[in-house]
Amino acid sequence: MRVGTHAVSAGSRATLWQRLKQHRGQSTEGDVPGGGSHRGSIFRRHVGMALLRAGRHGAVSTWGIGQTASAEVTAGEVALERAVSAYLARMPFLCIDADDEPGKESIRSRLERNSIGLLSRATTIDLPSPAWLGRHAADERIRSSGLWNVKHVQEQYDPRFLDLFESLVLGSPLRNAPEQDTTPRSVEVPASTELELLNRPVLALVSCTKSKADRPCPAAELYQPSTFFSRAFALASATPRPSSS
Repeated sequence: MRVGTHAVSAGSRATLWQRLKQHRGQSTEGDVPGGGSHRGSIFRRHVGMALLRAGRHGAVSTWGIGQTASAEVTAGEVALERAVSAYLARMPFLCIDADDEPGKESIRSRLERNSIGLLSRATTIDLPSPAWLGRHAADERIRSSGLWNVKHVQEQYDPRFLDLFESLVLGSPLRNAPEQDTTPRSVEVPASTELELLNRPVLALVSCTKSKADRPCPAAELYQPSTFFSRAFALASATPRPSSS
């Protein structure tokens, strides 16, 4: 995953589409992915370096060097640029509408830095898959966080940003609420969204206990000597699950 935005500097005229084009690169030519410029996208630079370190591409000694390069240098990087574009093209993306004025304290900026701070600490409960390319990244912050980000990684985050995040996802008018405002708010959920939420699978978390079985076994059996766990597990297991239809 990568968390990103655009126009976080006051007065910036950058657009989301321009930023996505910088990352994604040029359009495909038939079945061949288009190239791009990793000197205009730090995301592309990290992915390309990881491809090199993983041995998935031949050596490119000029990769990541300099802010500009001659036509001769970029010609030698075309194949790797295309490999980066192919990798990025397989990544789905989610866009959240937070179109306020550019600036360091804009909604976009707050969501970006707090999301990265939170997600980069989640590796204790959600490790990146063993095959994830980012494990070969040159920057340790990418390898340790499970994100294609280096800025804001492991920073403290303000939990209140989750309320703002939720309001944007649900289309609430809470968009311009000041960050320091902690007044509780109710969010009006459209009927269609509410029905969708009700039909989603339910995740039940059951706490472990001190009493454990004396043999290796699945977690569902490991804590069964405890009356509390047995009852809690039975209750969680009895929760109706929505049908696939």
